[in-house]
Parts: sequence; structure tokens; C-alpha cells
Amino acid sequence: MSACVLCPIFHPSGQPRLPHFPPVCDSCRSRLASDLRELPDLYALLPSVMSPGSSGESTKVSGSRDAPVPPNLDVVDLLLPVRPGSVGVRMRFDARGLPGLRPQDPPQPVNWATEGGDPLQVGSLSVLTVLDFWARDWCEARDVGENPPTPVVASMAAWLSGERLRWACDSHPAIEEFADDIRRLVRVTRRLLNVAKVVFRLPVPCPSAECDRMALHREAGGEYIECGACGRLWTESEYQRLAVVAAADLLDGAA
Repeated sequence: MSACVLCPIFHPSGQPRLPHFPPVCDSCRSRLASDLRELPDLYALLPSVMSPGSSGESTKVSGSRDAPVPPNLDVVDLLLPVRPGSVGVRMRFDARGLPGLRPQDPPQPVNWATEGGDPLQVGSLSVLTVLDFWARDWCEARDVGENPPTPVVASMAAWLSGERLRWACDSHPAIEEFADDIRRLVRVTRRLLNVAKVVFRLPVPCPSAECDRMALHREAGGEYIECGACGRLWTESEYQRLAVVAAADLLDGAA
């Protein structure tokens, strides 16, 4: 059985898991679904950080006003409407150009007459552009007569979730690229908003027979309780049953 293809994206510090339903493990499926749920909420908050702040009131000495503070161009780029031509740049360079993240490789020269794309694209790809690219790609790959959703972030994220996301995790040949794009968008918007992912740490040892490390955690919105040491996953109901058994064993040992 092959290792999960998304673990290097979502769990880069650990060993890739062996998925029950290849090629994507349950944890990475849950993480990707959680990112798609979170992205519209983060996107909706971006206008609040469009301007870094006011430089102050006008001065009465010179009679002139302070120069207006320019908008945060990283936020502006992410909020732009769909620009399909920009996708040619992203796919050709393999460097998403998102703020704060170094590209993997230096850009290569492009013959725009033959390659297509938008030669004026120099900043980040907008969230809508990335989601629209994947929605169109999935429509073509699934080939069931679907059309892309309305170009609204919430609609597109919902369209790319659920049954379609399960299909992509099971059979899309570029699921790694899709997951990497969504993960980048979530990371970048979190950075611009200065918010962190909420992770709940459980102050009890891992119930796995092969591990007793204090490494249990659950991300906000995630489906699974996970051990950061051995990589085991439990649903909420599974973990509750284990906790009851562990508590009973503890009482028996104390008697």
C-alpha cells in the first residue's frame, strides 16, 4: 500500500500515513475539508485589513494633509475578481506568488503568444482565481455535465467540498496541487489577518497500545483526535469509548 500523497503537505514533520482509502489518508481528507470550510470566513475578513491604518490627522502648521496610507497590496491581490489568464502564469512558473511564501523555483521565460496567460500578473493570484481554476478543472475531469459555480468564494468552496472532494481525494491525478493551493490560501489569509489555527491539546496519554506519549490534539473544526507521536486517529465516539475503557482499567488497578 502506498503512503498518503497529502501527508507531506499537511503533516510535513511526520511520516506519511498508509491510507485506508488511497491515495489520501483520513486525517488529510479531514484537514482539506476543514480548510475549505474555513477559507470563506477568512476571506470575508480580509477587507478589514485592507488598510494598515491612518497616519494621523492633518497638520495645522503647513495646512497640508498627511499622505494617505496605501492599501495592503497583498490583500488587494487576494480580493481581486476571477482572472483566468493569471492561471497560465501560475501553472507555468509553479510559483503561486502568494505573499510571504518563497516559490519553489525561479520563474522561467514564457512565450505569451503560445503559452497564453496574463503577462501583467505580478502579484498574488486572487482567491477567486484559484478556486475558479480548480472548479473548471474538476468539471472537465469529472465529465458529468457540470458547470462551475457562481464566482463567489463561499459558493466555490462549498462546490469543491463534500462528494466532489471525496471524488478528488480518490481519483484526481492532481490532488496534491489542489491541496497545496488551498493550504497556501488558508495560511496566507491567516497570516494577513494575524490569526492562528485553534488546536485543542488533550492532557492525557495516547490510548494506542504502541504509544503512551502526551501528544493528543484536535484542530478546531476537525473530525479526528490525533496523536502527534504515532499518528493514530480516532473519531469523537471512538475516543470516548477508549476513554471509558481506560478509566475503568485505572479504577481496577487502584482497587
